[in-house]
Amino acid sequence: MSRVAWASPASAVTALVVTMTACGMPSASAAPGDPACPGTAVTAQQFVGAWTGPDDPTTTTLAPDGALRSRGAGDESGTWSVRPIGQTPGAGQLPDDGICVLWLHWASPAPSFDAFYVPLRATDTQLELSYVGRGNTLTWIRADEPR
Repeated sequence: MSRVAWASPASAVTALVVTMTACGMPSASAAPGDPACPGTAVTAQQFVGAWTGPDDPTTTTLAPDGALRSRGAGDESGTWSVRPIGQTPGAGQLPDDGICVLWLHWASPAPSFDAFYVPLRATDTQLELSYVGRGNTLTWIRADEPR
């Protein structure tokens, strides 16, 4: 996943591939159907898999153990989780710290970088996410078989 500011909402979207867990970061693992955010239907299982943007060759993988890996122009890794934004470094960026977000913590290569996305829609084959701080809607398409 690129660490630069994206000029357009969908064309610069990268894919999500998670394969390893960084030390000390929260795990994204959860039993299928267990809500990641109290009071919502959002589960971590909805995000597990390999994802790509419609016009982006990069694949980002979200592993069941919370590992995050991106392969494309460069290899990047880190961790991911689904939780209320108030339980992340993004606390205070939304009007309600209880809003559920997909948190990507990119650790390698340094320096580390955090990105937060509000899930708008999740199906077996597609995710629609609102990028916190930018407000644009990103679409990720599954690059592997649904879990």
